Order: sequence, then C-alpha cells, then structure tokens
Amino acid sequence: MSQLTDRASALREFFRLVNADASDDDLIEHDSTTLEGAYEALDVGLKRAQLYLMGIGQGEIWLATGSTLTVSGTDPDRYSALPSDFLRLNSDPEQHQSGLVYPTGLPWGREITADERRRVTGNFYWVEWDITTQLARIRYARGAAVPSTIKPEYFKNATTLADSTAMDIRPDDRNLVPAFAAEYAMNQSWFAGGDEQRQAITRNLASCQRESFRRGRLTRRRRQVATSPARGSWIV
Repeated sequence: MSQLTDRASALREFFRLVNADASDDDLIEHDSTTLEGAYEALDVGLKRAQLYLMGIGQGEIWLATGSTLTVSGTDPDRYSALPSDFLRLNSDPEQHQSGLVYPTGLPWGREITADERRRVTGNFYWVEWDITTQLARIRYARGAAVPSTIKPEYFKNATTLADSTAMDIRPDDRNLVPAFAAEYAMNQSWFAGGDEQRQAITRNLASCQRESFRRGRLTRRRRQVATSPARGSWIV
C-alpha cells in the first residue's frame, strides 16, 4: 500500500524521482514563493492522475451531485451555471445517459454538441465554458422544458494538495501523483537529468499506472466495452 498521505510526503517522493531537493538552484531560480515550481509539478501530477483514473473507469470517488440548477436567460439563450469545482459531466450520449437528473436520480434530457443546437428543439442541452465567469455552464436547446428540480451529476476537481491534509485520491493510487509530476518536470528547463533518468521516470509512471489498473476493481466483474442498448428507431 502507498505510504503517501499528503503534499509533504508526495514532495519527498517527487524529489527522489527527479533527483533534486528543496535547495536545487535550477529548480528554485524563478520561484516567487518557496518551492513554487515543485508544488506546481505536484498540482499537475494530481490533475493528470485524476484524469487517468477517470479514463480507466476509476473516478467514482470524485462523483458528486450538485445543487438544484438555476435557469437564467430566455429561450433560446437559457443556461445554468455549474459548480465551481466542476470538472466533467457524468453523461454519455452514446449510452443515452444524461448528466442532469431529478432528485430521484432519474435522468432528464439528452446531451448534444454545440454544433447540433440549431438542428434540434426540445429537451436537449450542451456544456460550454463561460469565458466571463471562468466557469462551465449548461446551455439549453430551443423549446426545452427544463424542470425546476434538476441537478447536475458530475465529476469534481480533486482538492488542491496541501501539507498535513489527506490527498484527495485513493491511498493505493497516490503514487501516481509524484509519478505524473516527475513526467511533467522532466520536460522543464530546470530538470538536470539525462536520457537515462527520463527513461526511469517513464518506466516508473507506467508501473504505477499498471498497479492502479490492477487494483481498481472493487468487485470480480470484468471490464468490458459497453454496448449501446437497442432503442428501435431512435431518431432526433
């Protein structure tokens, strides 16, 4: 089992992987605060670890249901702001799975792409980035009958790393954080290692990924490619 618990322990593992320390001149040369560059690498490592785990179907610890959405604007320009910790909606149009749900958990609507919005009417929506608020939001298609009780089911961003605070990732997967951080660091100008050390970092990351993949199953059910359910003549 991983011995990493918080940012401080992840930092020690990161330094071992990149063969550096807190007094490394190249690492701290452009830091405006203590260990800024190293902490930045760990933050990147956490984000990449989270995306990797979500990509292999092991992101359930970050799955959340938000508060009831507030609809703003007028048809056809209605929208709802998503939570500030939003990362990705838990939707899959190919499986007819909507990321918007009633309080009972039943789904509402169908996700489309922004390009499809002018070709449909009714209970459709898409997700976009609002450059003004710097937050994601739901946009509704023309004529959508948006219930007043729907909520977003989404994956939230992992909590930012901090010393003496438990890492927001399953204990068995925490080695992924410094491993991804080292991969990021080896492409930075301050990294002093050669090709041999880069290869060692790459091998370590691959090993951590394999272990997380093997340990991720919480039941005996085998992973398999999901097939689309039959819906008859399903036409938009």
